[in-house]
Parts: sequence; C-alpha cells; structure tokens
Amino acid sequence: DRELRCPKCGEQMCEGYVLDRSHAAKVVSTWIEGRPEPSFWSCGGLKTSERENLEIHTFRCSECGYLESYAPK
Repeated sequence: DRELRCPKCGEQMCEGYVLDRSHAAKVVSTWIEGRPEPSFWSCGGLKTSERENLEIHTFRCSECGYLESYAPK
C-alpha cells in the first residue's frame, strides 16, 4: 500500500469508510452503476440486482478533513 497525500493541503490521508444505515443494519456505502431507478418489488427501494455494485473506500485528511472516495473493482 502506498501512502496517500491530501490533494488540498499535502498531509497524510487515513483510510476509513462512510456508514449507511438501513433499519437495523449498518453497512459500508456502495457505488451502483447507472441512474437510480425505483424498484417495483421494494417499497422505497432501488433497482440494484443487474448493475455493477462496488464497495466505496474513503480516505480522510488528518489535517483539513478533506474526503476522497474510490470504488475499485
């Protein structure tokens, strides 16, 4: 792993994640390919099954708080 530096101030970036909450679940945010489309089967939900789903990795600057996120394959 390489050390990431903040593009804003040059200080070290620390790895973390953005938390999503759904009823009783706590999960890592996910990037979904395409525009959001309502799901016929899920009340208030979105279609995700036939789309690329990638976990989002987020880094935070230890000095200025800038966040930078990636969705690697």
